[in-house]
Amino acid sequence: LSDALGEPDEVLGALEAARSSGTTGALREVALIRILTPEEADGPPIGTQRFVDSTLRAIGAGKWGRANTKAALGAHRDAIRHGVLAMGGRYVEHRTSEDPAQALIKLLESA
Repeated sequence: LSDALGEPDEVLGALEAARSSGTTGALREVALIRILTPEEADGPPIGTQRFVDSTLRAIGAGKWGRANTKAALGAHRDAIRHGVLAMGGRYVEHRTSEDPAQALIKLLESA
């Protein structure tokens, strides 16, 4: 259970370490239930954030505009998901706006 908002290499490294930490040398199963707020999952709602490019001194300009932030969040999510699946693990994303029981149901259905 984690928001897994750290750098993908660090998140996946921690999961790999947990996966291979068995005393008999056997690999453990890894499952990540990624718990995110709607803003963490989809980016801030339009009109709630102001992105200011410090170089251009322009609101909404530059690399931190809403579209680019949403793309960066998607790329981060994809890197984590692909990494977990590549190690034979299960990946479930859960939003805090949903019923918590749904996270467990999604995990069981992903088996």
